[in-house]
Amino acid sequence: MSRRRLSWKVYLGFLAGPALTLSTIALLAVVVEGGTRIYYHLASRRFVHPYLGETYKPHQQVSDRTPEGETHEYTLNNYGFRGDHIPDRKPAGALYVFTLGGSTTACNEYPWDKTWPGVLEQHLRKTLANDRIYVFNAGMAGATSYRSMLIFLNLLTRLSPDLVIVYEAVNDMGPSRPSRASFFRDIGNREHFMQRRSYFLIELARRTQSPLVMKLGDWVHDPGQPTQDFSYHEKNRVFVKSCG
Repeated sequence: MSRRRLSWKVYLGFLAGPALTLSTIALLAVVVEGGTRIYYHLASRRFVHPYLGETYKPHQQVSDRTPEGETHEYTLNNYGFRGDHIPDRKPAGALYVFTLGGSTTACNEYPWDKTWPGVLEQHLRKTLANDRIYVFNAGMAGATSYRSMLIFLNLLTRLSPDLVIVYEAVNDMGPSRPSRASFFRDIGNREHFMQRRSYFLIELARRTQSPLVMKLGDWVHDPGQPTQDFSYHEKNRVFVKSCG
């Protein structure tokens, strides 16, 4: 065997160990990330509605933790809103208040009684001495005013609301993306279920609350540049005015 062939064999043998290690790590990363995405797909609070796009699943009840580490029960009613069950017919004398918006309205990280819609319900009931005042939280993290308009037109109008509060516009400033809904493709929730770069980092950060993992996740998930053109949301002004 020539010296050149021998040196190549030694060189390849030297690289085989690290290559196998890197391949194993890469395969393990793919399996872990794939498993996490399947878990999110099955356990996610959301589903894709043909008209509403990504929205919350009705009748959910899961245990969650606040950013401070306190456990609480996260529940959604029969319409996928936070708040009491909504009957088919509005009870006599009942007053319905609905809140719409993004994550600042949804307040998913906290139990119902510590969210601002929950606090509003308690305050109204106490101030007006009326236990038949119901506040329903129809907000969703990442939602824009377009999504809120669709929730209002498709769901809230049939529920006889007495008051609709819109806390919106923050997500309108972000990069809009088309929805996976069958209709109204331009909902622009800014939230595509399978487009995040790493759901494993999101889940790891949520469970460990580690500042290092959170920073790594923020670095991986570029929030994008704020939009400079608001013409996309101009058509929602009538909706906001009618609700405001």
